[in-house]
Amino acid sequence: MHASVVIADHDREALERLSRFGARPAFAHQRLAWTASTKVLSEALKLSVQERVRIAEKLLESADAEGDEDESEAAIHAAWADEVKQCSGDLKDGSVRGLSIEEARRIVASEPADDDR
Repeated sequence: MHASVVIADHDREALERLSRFGARPAFAHQRLAWTASTKVLSEALKLSVQERVRIAEKLLESADAEGDEDESEAAIHAAWADEVKQCSGDLKDGSVRGLSIEEARRIVASEPADDDR
């Protein structure tokens, strides 16, 4: 949400959209589990861009050093396939709503860039 967003008090449809946007959870609660890794991620996201890049590089280096890259790549593809199935199911059953490209662009344009924070 950006401070320059203005909605007229008589525009009930826009007010309803704004209310739904503000009331929606950031994540689907049933798919969110607070594990040690999500706690670490939550803290890491508070770091500067340079610090996050440094950590990401170290994590990738350690993952490459640990095991078979083919297995890791297959696991990544499987995880993405599962995520796509879940998201597709959510869209089909109506538990989430898709955005038009125009709506998505408006949202992205109204949010500050990561580097600005």
